[in-house]
Amino acid sequence: GGLTIAKAMSRTRLELLAAAKLHTLTAYSPRLYLLGVMVLSCVVCIFVSNVASPLLVLGVIHSTLWEFPQDTTAPQAILLGLAFACNLGGMLSPIASPQNAVAMHVLGFSKISFVKWVALAVPIVLVTLIGAWLIILWVWKPFEHVQYIPLQHGLHAANSVPKSHVYFVCVVSAVTIILWCLPPDLFFGDTGIIALIPIVCFFGVGILKKDDFNSLSWHLMFLLAGGNMLGVCAKDSKMLDLLAGSLQDRLQTEPPYATLLVILLIVCFITTFVSHTVAAMILLPIIAKIGTMTVSYTHLTLPTKRIV
Repeated sequence: GGLTIAKAMSRTRLELLAAAKLHTLTAYSPRLYLLGVMVLSCVVCIFVSNVASPLLVLGVIHSTLWEFPQDTTAPQAILLGLAFACNLGGMLSPIASPQNAVAMHVLGFSKISFVKWVALAVPIVLVTLIGAWLIILWVWKPFEHVQYIPLQHGLHAANSVPKSHVYFVCVVSAVTIILWCLPPDLFFGDTGIIALIPIVCFFGVGILKKDDFNSLSWHLMFLLAGGNMLGVCAKDSKMLDLLAGSLQDRLQTEPPYATLLVILLIVCFITTFVSHTVAAMILLPIIAKIGTMTVSYTHLTLPTKRIV
Protein backbone atom coordinates (compact mmCIF):
# COMPACT_ATOMS: atom_id res chain seq x y z
CA GLY A 1 0.00 0.00 0.00
CA GLY A 2 2.72 2.46 0.93
CA LEU A 3 4.71 1.70 -2.22
CA THR A 4 1.58 2.20 -4.32
CA ILE A 5 0.92 5.58 -2.70
CA ALA A 6 4.52 6.57 -3.41
CA LYS A 7 4.15 5.56 -7.04
CA ALA A 8 0.90 7.54 -7.37
CA MET A 9 2.47 10.62 -5.78
CA SER A 10 5.32 10.38 -8.25
CA ARG A 11 2.92 10.06 -11.20
CA THR A 12 0.93 13.13 -10.14
CA ARG A 13 4.08 15.17 -9.32
CA LEU A 14 3.00 15.89 -5.76
CA GLU A 15 6.64 15.96 -4.66
CA LEU A 16 7.23 18.84 -7.12
CA LEU A 17 4.46 20.86 -5.51
CA ALA A 18 6.01 20.29 -2.07
CA ALA A 19 9.44 21.25 -3.42
CA ALA A 20 8.11 24.47 -4.94
CA LYS A 21 6.50 25.45 -1.64
CA LEU A 22 9.69 24.63 0.27
CA HIS A 23 11.77 26.73 -2.12
CA THR A 24 9.37 29.66 -1.78
CA LEU A 25 9.64 29.62 2.01
CA THR A 26 13.37 28.96 2.46
CA ALA A 27 15.16 30.05 -0.73
CA TYR A 28 16.96 32.90 1.05
CA SER A 29 17.74 30.86 4.16
CA PRO A 30 19.90 27.88 3.09
CA ARG A 31 20.15 26.46 6.61
CA LEU A 32 16.37 26.32 6.88
CA TYR A 33 16.24 24.82 3.38
CA LEU A 34 18.41 21.94 4.58
CA LEU A 35 16.17 21.46 7.60
CA GLY A 36 13.11 21.62 5.34
CA VAL A 37 14.50 18.88 3.09
CA MET A 38 15.16 16.72 6.13
CA VAL A 39 11.70 17.32 7.61
CA LEU A 40 10.03 16.69 4.24
CA SER A 41 11.94 13.42 3.90
CA CYS A 42 10.82 12.32 7.36
CA VAL A 43 7.18 13.18 6.67
CA VAL A 44 7.23 11.27 3.38
CA CYS A 45 8.70 8.26 5.19
CA ILE A 46 5.69 8.12 7.51
CA PHE A 47 3.25 7.41 4.69
CA VAL A 48 5.44 5.78 2.06
CA SER A 49 8.64 4.12 3.32
CA ASN A 50 12.23 5.11 3.78
CA VAL A 51 13.01 2.93 0.76
CA ALA A 52 10.92 4.99 -1.68
CA SER A 53 11.04 8.42 -0.03
CA PRO A 54 14.73 9.20 -0.76
CA LEU A 55 14.08 8.51 -4.44
CA LEU A 56 11.06 10.83 -4.41
CA VAL A 57 12.89 13.67 -2.67
CA LEU A 58 16.14 13.20 -4.58
CA GLY A 59 14.22 13.30 -7.85
CA VAL A 60 13.15 16.82 -6.93
CA ILE A 61 16.36 18.31 -5.55
CA HIS A 62 18.96 16.65 -7.80
CA SER A 63 18.90 19.51 -10.33
CA THR A 64 19.45 22.03 -7.54
CA LEU A 65 22.57 20.20 -6.39
CA TRP A 66 24.24 20.89 -9.74
CA GLU A 67 23.53 24.63 -9.52
CA PHE A 68 25.70 25.29 -6.47
CA PRO A 69 29.22 26.71 -6.89
CA GLN A 70 31.98 24.12 -7.11
CA ASP A 71 33.84 25.47 -4.08
CA THR A 72 31.00 24.76 -1.67
CA THR A 73 30.04 21.61 0.23
CA ALA A 74 26.32 22.41 0.10
CA PRO A 75 25.42 19.46 -2.21
CA GLN A 76 27.20 16.97 0.04
CA ALA A 77 25.50 18.41 3.12
CA ILE A 78 22.05 18.23 1.53
CA LEU A 79 22.61 14.62 0.45
CA LEU A 80 23.83 13.70 3.93
CA GLY A 81 20.81 15.42 5.44
CA LEU A 82 18.52 13.48 3.11
CA ALA A 83 20.17 10.18 4.03
CA PHE A 84 20.09 10.86 7.77
CA ALA A 85 16.48 12.07 7.63
CA CYS A 86 15.28 9.00 5.75
CA ASN A 87 17.05 6.73 8.23
CA LEU A 88 15.37 8.56 11.10
CA GLY A 89 12.05 8.74 9.27
CA GLY A 90 12.12 4.97 9.01
CA MET A 91 11.25 4.86 12.72
CA LEU A 92 8.16 7.06 12.47
CA SER A 93 5.44 4.57 11.55
CA PRO A 94 4.87 0.83 11.14
CA ILE A 95 5.02 1.20 7.34
CA ALA A 96 8.02 3.55 7.29
CA SER A 97 10.61 0.77 6.93
CA PRO A 98 10.71 -3.00 6.38
CA GLN A 99 12.05 -3.75 9.85
CA ASN A 100 9.07 -1.96 11.39
CA ALA A 101 6.75 -4.35 9.58
CA VAL A 102 8.77 -7.23 11.01
CA ALA A 103 8.52 -5.69 14.48
CA MET A 104 4.74 -5.31 14.19
CA HIS A 105 4.47 -8.97 13.25
CA VAL A 106 6.69 -10.07 16.14
CA LEU A 107 4.90 -7.81 18.64
CA GLY A 108 1.43 -8.80 17.50
CA PHE A 109 0.57 -9.91 21.03
CA SER A 110 1.09 -6.34 22.30
CA LYS A 111 -1.53 -4.84 19.92
CA ILE A 112 0.53 -1.73 19.14
CA SER A 113 -1.57 0.58 16.98
CA PHE A 114 -0.41 2.92 14.22
CA VAL A 115 -1.08 5.96 16.45
CA LYS A 116 0.80 4.54 19.45
CA TRP A 117 3.82 3.81 17.30
CA VAL A 118 3.87 7.33 15.83
CA ALA A 119 3.33 8.98 19.23
CA LEU A 120 6.30 7.11 20.68
CA ALA A 121 8.60 7.70 17.70
CA VAL A 122 7.93 11.40 16.97
CA PRO A 123 9.76 12.89 20.02
CA ILE A 124 12.77 10.62 19.48
CA VAL A 125 12.99 11.38 15.77
CA LEU A 126 12.44 15.12 16.29
CA VAL A 127 15.32 15.43 18.75
CA THR A 128 17.72 13.31 16.69
CA LEU A 129 16.73 15.09 13.46
CA ILE A 130 17.56 18.50 14.89
CA GLY A 131 20.79 17.07 16.30
CA ALA A 132 21.78 15.67 12.91
CA TRP A 133 20.98 19.01 11.25
CA LEU A 134 23.17 20.92 13.73
CA ILE A 135 26.03 18.44 13.35
CA ILE A 136 25.95 18.77 9.54
CA LEU A 137 26.02 22.57 9.82
CA TRP A 138 28.86 22.45 12.36
CA VAL A 139 31.08 19.88 10.65
CA TRP A 140 30.55 20.70 6.98
CA LYS A 141 29.79 24.45 7.21
CA PRO A 142 28.05 24.08 3.84
CA PHE A 143 26.46 27.50 3.40
CA GLU A 144 29.29 29.88 4.30
CA HIS A 145 29.41 31.20 0.74
CA VAL A 146 25.82 30.39 -0.26
CA GLN A 147 23.18 33.07 0.16
CA TYR A 148 20.44 31.66 -2.05
CA ILE A 149 19.13 28.22 -3.00
CA PRO A 150 18.96 27.87 -6.81
CA LEU A 151 15.53 27.27 -8.30
CA GLN A 152 14.83 23.65 -9.24
CA HIS A 153 14.32 23.01 -12.91
CA GLY A 154 11.16 21.20 -13.93
CA LEU A 155 8.89 22.43 -11.13
CA HIS A 156 6.46 23.62 -13.81
CA ALA A 157 5.87 19.96 -14.75
CA ALA A 158 3.50 19.66 -11.80
CA ASN A 159 1.07 21.94 -13.62
CA SER A 160 0.72 19.45 -16.50
CA VAL A 161 -0.99 16.85 -14.31
CA PRO A 162 -4.82 16.97 -14.29
CA LYS A 163 -6.10 18.48 -11.06
CA SER A 164 -8.66 15.71 -10.71
CA HIS A 165 -5.85 13.14 -10.52
CA VAL A 166 -4.02 15.18 -7.89
CA TYR A 167 -7.12 15.56 -5.73
CA PHE A 168 -8.03 11.88 -6.14
CA VAL A 169 -4.56 10.74 -5.03
CA CYS A 170 -4.63 13.11 -2.06
CA VAL A 171 -8.09 11.95 -0.93
CA VAL A 172 -7.39 8.22 -1.30
CA SER A 173 -4.02 8.54 0.43
CA ALA A 174 -5.55 10.55 3.28
CA VAL A 175 -8.37 8.02 3.74
CA THR A 176 -5.88 5.14 3.78
CA ILE A 177 -3.66 6.86 6.33
CA ILE A 178 -6.63 7.75 8.56
CA LEU A 179 -7.84 4.13 8.48
CA TRP A 180 -4.34 2.98 9.40
CA CYS A 181 -4.47 5.28 12.42
CA LEU A 182 -7.85 4.01 13.61
CA PRO A 183 -8.26 0.86 15.75
CA PRO A 184 -7.91 -2.27 13.58
CA ASP A 185 -11.28 -3.74 14.56
CA LEU A 186 -13.25 -0.58 13.74
CA PHE A 187 -13.73 -0.95 9.95
CA PHE A 188 -11.62 -3.25 7.81
CA GLY A 189 -9.43 -5.00 10.34
CA ASP A 190 -5.80 -5.66 9.51
CA THR A 191 -3.66 -2.89 8.02
CA GLY A 192 -2.89 -5.20 5.09
CA ILE A 193 -6.55 -5.15 4.08
CA ILE A 194 -6.59 -1.35 4.27
CA ALA A 195 -3.48 -1.27 2.06
CA LEU A 196 -5.59 -2.74 -0.75
CA ILE A 197 -7.59 0.52 -0.98
CA PRO A 198 -4.93 2.58 -2.82
CA ILE A 199 -3.98 -0.43 -4.94
CA VAL A 200 -7.55 -0.92 -6.17
CA CYS A 201 -8.28 2.79 -6.57
CA PHE A 202 -5.11 3.93 -8.34
CA PHE A 203 -4.85 0.98 -10.69
CA GLY A 204 -8.62 0.79 -11.15
CA VAL A 205 -9.07 4.36 -12.43
CA GLY A 206 -5.93 4.29 -14.54
CA ILE A 207 -3.66 6.68 -12.64
CA LEU A 208 -1.17 3.82 -12.38
CA LYS A 209 -0.56 1.49 -15.31
CA LYS A 210 0.74 -2.02 -15.87
CA ASP A 211 4.33 -0.76 -16.03
CA ASP A 212 3.91 0.85 -12.60
CA PHE A 213 2.66 -2.45 -11.20
CA ASN A 214 5.62 -4.32 -12.65
CA SER A 215 8.09 -1.74 -11.33
CA LEU A 216 6.94 -1.99 -7.70
CA SER A 217 9.58 -3.20 -5.23
CA TRP A 218 8.54 -6.84 -5.37
CA HIS A 219 11.94 -7.93 -4.06
CA LEU A 220 11.21 -5.97 -0.89
CA MET A 221 7.80 -7.59 -0.49
CA PHE A 222 9.25 -11.07 -0.88
CA LEU A 223 11.98 -10.14 1.59
CA LEU A 224 9.33 -9.17 4.15
CA ALA A 225 7.31 -12.31 3.46
CA GLY A 226 10.45 -14.40 3.90
CA GLY A 227 11.20 -12.67 7.18
CA ASN A 228 7.71 -13.37 8.49
CA MET A 229 8.02 -17.02 7.47
CA LEU A 230 11.42 -17.20 9.16
CA GLY A 231 9.84 -15.91 12.37
CA VAL A 232 7.00 -18.46 12.18
CA CYS A 233 9.44 -21.31 11.60
CA ALA A 234 11.65 -20.20 14.47
CA LYS A 235 8.64 -20.05 16.77
CA ASP A 236 7.10 -23.38 15.75
CA SER A 237 10.45 -25.19 15.92
CA LYS A 238 10.95 -23.97 19.53
CA MET A 239 14.28 -22.44 18.50
CA LEU A 240 13.41 -19.21 20.30
CA ASP A 241 12.58 -21.11 23.48
CA LEU A 242 15.94 -22.88 23.35
CA LEU A 243 17.87 -19.65 22.78
CA ALA A 244 16.00 -17.78 25.50
CA GLY A 245 16.32 -20.75 27.86
CA SER A 246 20.08 -20.71 27.47
CA LEU A 247 20.02 -17.14 28.82
CA GLN A 248 17.73 -17.96 31.72
CA ASP A 249 20.35 -17.82 34.46
CA ARG A 250 21.76 -14.48 33.28
CA LEU A 251 18.28 -12.95 32.93
CA GLN A 252 17.53 -13.88 36.53
CA THR A 253 20.65 -12.16 37.89
CA GLU A 254 21.01 -9.12 35.62
CA PRO A 255 18.78 -6.03 36.00
CA PRO A 256 16.44 -5.35 33.03
CA TYR A 257 18.25 -2.15 32.00
CA ALA A 258 21.58 -3.97 31.84
CA THR A 259 19.97 -6.59 29.58
CA LEU A 260 18.55 -3.80 27.39
CA LEU A 261 21.95 -2.13 27.11
CA VAL A 262 23.64 -5.38 26.07
CA ILE A 263 20.95 -6.05 23.44
CA LEU A 264 21.26 -2.52 22.03
CA LEU A 265 25.04 -2.84 21.72
CA ILE A 266 24.73 -6.22 20.00
CA VAL A 267 22.12 -4.93 17.55
CA CYS A 268 24.18 -1.80 16.77
CA PHE A 269 27.27 -3.91 16.13
CA ILE A 270 25.50 -6.39 13.86
CA THR A 271 23.57 -3.78 11.85
CA THR A 272 26.82 -1.92 11.16
CA PHE A 273 27.91 -4.76 8.89
CA VAL A 274 24.61 -6.43 7.95
CA SER A 275 21.43 -4.96 6.46
CA HIS A 276 19.16 -3.75 9.26
CA THR A 277 16.21 -5.46 7.56
CA VAL A 278 17.91 -8.85 7.58
CA ALA A 279 19.14 -8.28 11.13
CA ALA A 280 15.61 -7.39 12.26
CA MET A 281 14.20 -10.58 10.76
CA ILE A 282 16.73 -12.68 12.67
CA LEU A 283 17.05 -10.77 15.96
CA LEU A 284 13.60 -9.34 16.71
CA PRO A 285 11.88 -12.67 17.45
CA ILE A 286 14.75 -13.57 19.82
CA ILE A 287 14.67 -10.14 21.49
CA ALA A 288 10.90 -10.34 21.95
CA LYS A 289 11.26 -13.72 23.65
CA ILE A 290 14.05 -12.40 25.92
CA GLY A 291 11.91 -9.36 26.78
CA THR A 292 8.99 -11.57 27.76
CA MET A 293 11.21 -13.67 30.01
CA THR A 294 12.80 -10.56 31.56
CA VAL A 295 9.38 -9.15 32.48
CA SER A 296 8.35 -12.49 33.95
CA TYR A 297 11.46 -12.69 36.14
CA THR A 298 11.01 -9.08 37.27
CA HIS A 299 7.45 -9.74 38.41
CA LEU A 300 8.50 -12.92 40.19
CA THR A 301 11.36 -11.30 42.09
CA LEU A 302 9.64 -8.08 43.16
CA PRO A 303 7.33 -9.67 45.80
CA THR A 304 10.29 -11.52 47.28
CA LYS A 305 12.26 -8.30 47.63
CA ARG A 306 9.32 -6.60 49.32
CA ILE A 307 8.92 -9.43 51.85
CA VAL A 308 12.61 -9.28 52.68
